[in-house]
Amino acid sequence: MKYLLRPCTSADLEKLLILIAKHAEFEKAVYTSAGKKESLELALFGEHAPLNCIVAEVAGEVIGYATYTFDYSTWDAAWFIYLDCLYLEDDYRSYGIVRP
Repeated sequence: MKYLLRPCTSADLEKLLILIAKHAEFEKAVYTSAGKKESLELALFGEHAPLNCIVAEVAGEVIGYATYTFDYSTWDAAWFIYLDCLYLEDDYRSYGIVRP
């Protein structure tokens, strides 16, 4: 299976919101979409955006995402990446999609 991992763009926001809702359903979490689009748009694409997102794409369709932030460890005195969410559509799990 050919796939592409790439940075999320503002054009991906609608699909990202759908995937986030599916992720919440998968986790059996309470989820509401109210205000999410605007908040995510600022968090991902604002001037000092704290959130980063990579999407997985197959045949031009976004089928998953990973969101992460950079944080600082006082104990290690070093920066690290905190993986916030990772989600793939059911049909694309167990294919070994990894960043080369």
